[in-house]
Amino acid sequence: MAIYIDFDDVICQTNVTLRKIVRERYGRHYEFEDMTQFDLHVSLGLDNVEYPKFMRLFHERHLEEIPEIPDACQTILTWHKAGLSPLVVTGRSPSCREASLRWLQSHGLGKIPLFHLDKYQRFQGTDSDRSIKPDDLRNMKIALAIEDAPPSVSLLQKWNLCPIALFDRPWNRSIPSSTSLRRFRNWRELAETVPGFLAASAADAPSTL
Repeated sequence: MAIYIDFDDVICQTNVTLRKIVRERYGRHYEFEDMTQFDLHVSLGLDNVEYPKFMRLFHERHLEEIPEIPDACQTILTWHKAGLSPLVVTGRSPSCREASLRWLQSHGLGKIPLFHLDKYQRFQGTDSDRSIKPDDLRNMKIALAIEDAPPSVSLLQKWNLCPIALFDRPWNRSIPSSTSLRRFRNWRELAETVPGFLAASAADAPSTL
């Protein structure tokens, strides 16, 4: 049973590293609760000249230093050992693949598949060739998606793919909970809920998160 798991700010605390770089490079200080917009142009105060340089620096030098979110990797590893099929499905460009794989390997998740999904319709050329598309995702028979990003949640809801576990973040507070979308504060809370949900799903019983 496949579980779609986003990478940034779900498995690792990407916002921590982003805010650190902005502070060191531009002298701008932002707290976690200041990150109320998913668009980094807005939440980090980056203009159209700063943004591409900032993101290039982040992707080229800082991906492997992003800290893990507490309990994330151990929970995913436990699911894997229990016979479930956790998949890391990221909107990161395939050009970041090697650094992303090294991060997973160094945190004990080297056996977890990594897929680059063109969530934001930004991939071009070879990046597009090395990514998966929505139809590919449907064929994976995803039982649950774990996300934080509003654009990704909108796509998953549009595709009617599966229930969604939403990690509570300042930038997604406007997304309402429902029978198919439940908000979680941390991995421990999620780990207590998912096994029962998946068991009910496997038995074709009505199940909600």
